Amino acid sequence: MTLTRPTRHLLLILAIASLVCIHAGNAAPALISYQGQLTGSGGLPVPNGVYDVDFALFEDSVGGVALWTESAVVTTSSGLFSHLMGSVIPIPSSTWLDREAVFLELTVDGLPQEPRSHIAAVPFAEVAGNLEIRDDTGLVIGRTLSDDGAGLLLNRASGDTGIVLMGGLSGDGAVVLPEASISASETLDEAGLTLSTNSQSVELMTMEMVDLVTIDIEIPTDGYIVLDGKCYVVLEGTTGPNTAVIQIDEYEGGTTQFPYYTVAGLGGYVNSSKNYFPVHVTRVYYADSGQYTFRMEGRASYAPPAKAVTWDHVLRAVFLPTGYGFTSKVTTDPGDHPHPRLLDVVDPLRPDAGERYYELDMRDLEKKSSSQN
Repeated sequence: MTLTRPTRHLLLILAIASLVCIHAGNAAPALISYQGQLTGSGGLPVPNGVYDVDFALFEDSVGGVALWTESAVVTTSSGLFSHLMGSVIPIPSSTWLDREAVFLELTVDGLPQEPRSHIAAVPFAEVAGNLEIRDDTGLVIGRTLSDDGAGLLLNRASGDTGIVLMGGLSGDGAVVLPEASISASETLDEAGLTLSTNSQSVELMTMEMVDLVTIDIEIPTDGYIVLDGKCYVVLEGTTGPNTAVIQIDEYEGGTTQFPYYTVAGLGGYVNSSKNYFPVHVTRVYYADSGQYTFRMEGRASYAPPAKAVTWDHVLRAVFLPTGYGFTSKVTTDPGDHPHPRLLDVVDPLRPDAGERYYELDMRDLEKKSSSQN
């Protein structure tokens, strides 16, 4: 465009009146309201008319490559004009990221206006206090709050109040959740438990593990599964030795796992009547995310007429996503564990097995898992 006035020297008096109109939506741009005035070399407003204006944002006050540019035709009245920056070419959100300042340069009818204007605040931050998010129908599904400190409101699809988060507050007012708003499947890596019972009596087999109660648990991420079991053992039928072995195991019909079993009974009895022994067993596993089955199992140590029966079985499994202190595991196979500690112990039930036992810190497994994710 060629100017018809005697001189092409323009002065630009600008004022960014507001940084508004951050529109929600899948493809809605950020719009920055810009107002300015064009004057001639004598300081008087340019004649009313249309002018070509190029808008450009830079990281530096001079030189450099433009972060964003847009061309528009503006209409002046007494030299005044306004324009919504971003209405022609959207301003990428990356323009403002990790930058303390952005500079605006205008070029009017091919003439750059100097110096560049310093935009000291990020537009997105300036409007956060009045931000609204709407769906395709125009329904407000989220907005920021300014009462009682900065906050955020997320509405239900129906438009009813959903979750309210208030900054700078504590106690019941800090987070407001509607009833039954969060279930286990919606919360990442939360702790949880499951419990299984079997009140029926189970007669134990001699030297062969049988299941007393089983439990299933599905964990959302890698972590610790803590198992606790309890039952009663009734021993009868002999005045001689009579004992039973109870433990927690992953595998059906497994062998005794030192030191995780409990032995109930005596080496001799005053009579062959029923003798009652309470049993508690516990074990901790570190496992990858997924579904697992565990069992409390038992076996009799002596053949008939010795008899061993269990009843009132309870098995509980608790998932914990992380450990806060030394969490040991004893095994005959340290695998590739970085810090196995050899133990100077023997399994009392298998003293001639000749197996070597190692103590491991399961937190090393947790660290290894975290490094692989």
